[in-house]
Amino acid sequence: MRIHGGRVRVKKDFSVNTNPLGPPRELLEILRMRCFSEDVIARYPDYEYRDLRNAISSFYNVDPEGVVVLNGSSEALPLLVLALKPARIYSLEPTFGDHRILCKALGIDCIALRYIEGNDGFVLSEDLLETACKDRSSVIIMSNPNNPTGAYIDVKKLASIATRCDATIIIDEAYAELCEECPIEPIDMPDNIAILRSLTKWLSISGLRIGFMVLSKQLSRIIDSVRQPWNINSIAECTITNLLRSHGEAMRRFIRDSREYISIERKYLSQGLERLGFRVYRSHANYILTKTSIDIDILHEELLKHEIAVRDCRSFEGLDKGYIRVSIKKRKDNEELLNTISRIKHQ
Repeated sequence: MRIHGGRVRVKKDFSVNTNPLGPPRELLEILRMRCFSEDVIARYPDYEYRDLRNAISSFYNVDPEGVVVLNGSSEALPLLVLALKPARIYSLEPTFGDHRILCKALGIDCIALRYIEGNDGFVLSEDLLETACKDRSSVIIMSNPNNPTGAYIDVKKLASIATRCDATIIIDEAYAELCEECPIEPIDMPDNIAILRSLTKWLSISGLRIGFMVLSKQLSRIIDSVRQPWNINSIAECTITNLLRSHGEAMRRFIRDSREYISIERKYLSQGLERLGFRVYRSHANYILTKTSIDIDILHEELLKHEIAVRDCRSFEGLDKGYIRVSIKKRKDNEELLNTISRIKHQ
């Protein structure tokens, strides 16, 4: 069964990792003034998404011929597996778990490469990654920054490893724009690397569902041939094309402001949870992984009574009962979470 954040409708949802600053005002204005017209809603979008791809290309400084637009970055993995037909999938765990469902459905071997849990964070064994790289008939998938741990591997190091790698590496950078160490623009990578990006996360537009991948021209042509027609709806296409084309510099400032805000609030929330007895792991993203001795089921039940949800991480490979992922929100919301947990502990 698929398990995601946002399954429960509550007022304060810390299980969903979107930008705490919310959608930028420029996006909302474009959506209201340009993209909710009858002309946009009634027509099919351009199947090739030329304007959208060019807008993404210009904003992120990538070759438009290597861009494939997606209905959220989660659409990428089934397309890549269909195109590459790997015998095995290696996954850096813990991470988002849809690949395990895919492996089971298609009869593909699924092999976990586990991060090493340290006192204050999770680190990757490069030896494990180098070993998997020798398997030419495989695909290696990872999230970077990692979801749910928040661990980050320098992309230049990954590019160097890829030059010695026979496998194809899929790097999900869904949270890169909200990670201060990450380059905003995807760096040049060897042809055996596919980079996934989400516009949903940093623009805080979960309902519009839009992302893209950057890969070699040869692989992009194959992927585009198996992509579902009109996988991006006309409203999302219209909104993002106009936003990136007309407000590119403003959106770069928005990313920088978001990173600064998240860094401040992540520190505040981390210290608050530590004072409440939680073990907090070092994160480079807009969420933090914690571990608590409080009974998770009771904690969830009590938080829901206050219209608050957090992400139980038992569905992630290698994480058992006790691990919780908490997204970074605005100060008032973060204060409310800490105060509510404090009252639950002492009741």
